[in-house]
Amino acid sequence: MKHIFIAVTTLLLGVAVTAADTPGSTPPAPDNNPGGNTDADKNLSYIKINGNNLDKEYIGYFFYVAQVNMIREAGMVLGDGGNSTQTDVDEFWKTTEIEGRKAVEVARDLAADNAVIQTVQYLKAKSEGIEITSQEQKTIELQISNAQESSGGEDAFKNRLSQMGCSID
Repeated sequence: MKHIFIAVTTLLLGVAVTAADTPGSTPPAPDNNPGGNTDADKNLSYIKINGNNLDKEYIGYFFYVAQVNMIREAGMVLGDGGNSTQTDVDEFWKTTEIEGRKAVEVARDLAADNAVIQTVQYLKAKSEGIEITSQEQKTIELQISNAQESSGGEDAFKNRLSQMGCSID
C-alpha cells in the first residue's frame, strides 16, 4: 500500500515536473544528496516516524522535487526553449542563499518536511482503514501507462523515476 501511495504521489508530482523540465536537467550536485551514496546507505533510516523508517530513496524523491521547484521559482528553465544552462543551475546551487542559508540546505529541509507530512498522512489513512479502491487502482495504472508513454517508453520512464530517487516498485 505504501508503494502505491508513493507511486501516486510520484506520478502526480512527476507529471508536473516533466511538463516543464527535461530528464536529468536538475540533478542534485553529487555531494548534496541526503545521506551517503553507497548501496549500504540505501538501507539507512534518515527519519523515523512511529517505527516507520524514511530511507534515502524516499527522502531523495522529495529532495528532487524541492530542487526542481526551487529552480523554477528562480526563473530557470532548462531543455528545449529554456532560458538557462546546466552551468546556470550548478552555479545556483553553489552560490544562492535563502535567508542566510545555502539553497541546498533549504531544499533538504523542504524534502524532510514534505517526506514527514506525506508519511503522517499515509499512516493516518492506514490507521483509519482507508485503502485504494479497484477503480483508483485502475486510474493509477492508467496514469503510469500515460506517464510511460509521455516519457518516451518504459525504459525512459524508469530512468526518470530513478532520477527522482524512485522506482516503479
